[in-house]
Amino acid sequence: MRCFAPIFLALFLLLLLPVLRPAREPVPDSEIARVSRALGVGVSAGTVVSCSDSHGGFHGDGLTFIEIAFPDDGFGGIVRGQWRALPLSGNLQALVYGVSGVGPYITRDGIACFPRVQNGYYYFEDRQAEGTDPRSDFALFRRASYNVTVAIYDTDARTLYYCAFDT
Repeated sequence: MRCFAPIFLALFLLLLLPVLRPAREPVPDSEIARVSRALGVGVSAGTVVSCSDSHGGFHGDGLTFIEIAFPDDGFGGIVRGQWRALPLSGNLQALVYGVSGVGPYITRDGIACFPRVQNGYYYFEDRQAEGTDPRSDFALFRRASYNVTVAIYDTDARTLYYCAFDT
């Protein structure tokens, strides 16, 4: 039993160490890091112009909308080969801007979050659990809830509009 005493003491100290260490506040996730991670492309050359996030309610439902401005069109050169060129598909048009009395669905106080963008590129990801193709918006309006990421890059204004929408 004597040879196990140092081992037990060491294990006890290892278990006690987190209790003795001073607590640290978690580092908040920056908007730039969050958008970069979600889109799979770096946006660190940009500056956050505005940010709103209503997530955290019931089951994490909410709307995150972040606007990022870029000093030049370097970001446009990056997404040009990766994202789809505007205009949006019909389903995304309804989701983002509304069409013929349907939508828009991504709104704050009943007003569409996204400004009208003529020239640029867009990114869409269907994060719905039942979704089979995360890049397809085909089944978007065939279910009761939305869990999507939409981003539109305006090449004229050199501005990225990012949205995570969960209902």
